[in-house]
Amino acid sequence: MDINIINKVENKLQNNRFKAELKYKSQLDELYSKYPLLFDLENKKRFIASDIKLSKNEKNLKLKEIENEINSFINDNHIVFPEKKYNCSKCSDTGYIKNGNKKARCNCFYKMIIDESTSEQSCQKILTLKCFDETLFSSDIKAQILQIRSFIEKYIEKFPDVKYPNLVLNGNTGTGKTFLLTCIYNELKQKGLGVIYITAGKLFDILRKYALNEINDIDVLINCDMLIIDDLGTEPLFNNITVEYMFLLFNERKTNNKPICISTNLTPDEIKSRYTERIASRLFDKTSTSIIKIPGNDLRLR
Repeated sequence: MDINIINKVENKLQNNRFKAELKYKSQLDELYSKYPLLFDLENKKRFIASDIKLSKNEKNLKLKEIENEINSFINDNHIVFPEKKYNCSKCSDTGYIKNGNKKARCNCFYKMIIDESTSEQSCQKILTLKCFDETLFSSDIKAQILQIRSFIEKYIEKFPDVKYPNLVLNGNTGTGKTFLLTCIYNELKQKGLGVIYITAGKLFDILRKYALNEINDIDVLINCDMLIIDDLGTEPLFNNITVEYMFLLFNERKTNNKPICISTNLTPDEIKSRYTERIASRLFDKTSTSIIKIPGNDLRLR
């Protein structure tokens, strides 16, 4: 997800709004074509409303008369006016809703961002835990692997009502962490939840652009139901700028009770050294996080 995706979603919203208004105008033109007298009455009303020669009382009196005539015509002919039918009735396809005296992003905007960003991820191949092949694992670790699969099955089934909503999958390269993240992503999305799957490299690119004001906000990363980050620790750092915004992201999600699921090859001490104590404390908070050690070596070498 980057600025191009945000622009793409905003363009889609604008196009949806244009289509809704164009269809409404077409239906209205069709109605006036069927009832030309109604069209004439509406024009007469607009002429009276804009007539500067009339006094205020005269204008109000004439407007009331013409409105009564219009209403009588509508009732006599059982006319039903068309309505503008937007994809989102809350924001009328603008992407914004009123929040007090301010504007806030509508949920439809977040959903479209999530759909656009995840459509570009390789995890769109529908992998689930049904694809889990236990024969890939050696006999000495198979019992542990089956226990991990069982844990994740129960996690997905109960989510979001789980005791420890955050997950950290830790293990060597090629031990199946990305596969498990992909399964979590696909199965949570099938439950209708707003889930973002993103590599650590892509995430840090977004955070860097946000820090440089190339992206207006990262609200979708803060507010989605589940944020899944793959391969944390493999991405480049940019003079600690992105680390600060990473803490902002994790802290906001923690404050809003929004879980995070990550995979990493790094140990907790290595995470602390690379990303600071503050971030490590958010990721490995024992009151809200399950840390799963994935045993074994690179399966791809077999």
